[in-house]
Amino acid sequence: CIGIGSMHVHVRPVPTLEAGKDIVICPDSTAQIRIKTTDSIRSYKWSPITGLSSDTIPNPTAKPPTTITYFVTIVDTNGCTNNDSVTVIVLDSKSITLVPPADTLVICPQDSITAQMTIKNSAIITQKLKISVTDPNFRVLADTADVPANDSFSLQVRFRGQVKDSVYSTDVTVLDQCGTPHISTVSIRVGRPAITFSAPKDTSICQQDSAT
Repeated sequence: CIGIGSMHVHVRPVPTLEAGKDIVICPDSTAQIRIKTTDSIRSYKWSPITGLSSDTIPNPTAKPPTTITYFVTIVDTNGCTNNDSVTVIVLDSKSITLVPPADTLVICPQDSITAQMTIKNSAIITQKLKISVTDPNFRVLADTADVPANDSFSLQVRFRGQVKDSVYSTDVTVLDQCGTPHISTVSIRVGRPAITFSAPKDTSICQQDSAT
């Protein structure tokens, strides 16, 4: 004998889920995570729980000590699941380093010179920096800079000529994206070069000879 039957299978779609773009915060700051979904959600589960205000709500706040990626799994009222992730980037206060000229630059009185200082960004994001100097004899050719992730920027520091022989120095202050100051020094020595001259000793030569 042969029996024939049928079964209806209803395939339900997975719930929609967007955990959002990565969030950048400063040390000891808090990030607000906001997920997006258009479905009726029964439960939320975040991991890891480090720095989270709650691991079972849709929009927790996060205060991680370092950069971290959070993963979220949602279950809708039909029992279907979906997951996504969001990274909270904590900017390291040591991510900006300044490399001044290796030596004190020397110029003649009233001459001008441009010194090069390298700004390195070891963060995984581009940082917007603000730059200033303390001595009015110096000026930076750019008071702001966008330094790409894991890259460097060559800062030009211009010194205008002075008559007086002396060493002129300025602090160069760079404020990172969190407002943390990073300071280095550029020095210029203004002075006349020391030129010495030694007269040749008397000598005797014969007629038609030459002397050096």
